[in-house]
Amino acid sequence: MAHHFRAALEAIELDVLQMDGVDGEFQNVMKPGVGGRVRKRMEQRFAGRDCADWLERLHAAGVPSGPVGT
Repeated sequence: MAHHFRAALEAIELDVLQMDGVDGEFQNVMKPGVGGRVRKRMEQRFAGRDCADWLERLHAAGVPSGPVGT
């Protein structure tokens, strides 16, 4: 899972692993108080493009992905 998460971050050009509390460790994303901040940053990034564009980028990077919701 960490491999795909890192590949997805690279594909969407977002480095949340360097956020305070994550400190470069994927497992820290699961810590209370950290995961919500990471999710918010990712949601903001995904809001910047349409679904088709993100899926194209993620699939090109070999990240298993598909649309969820609207």
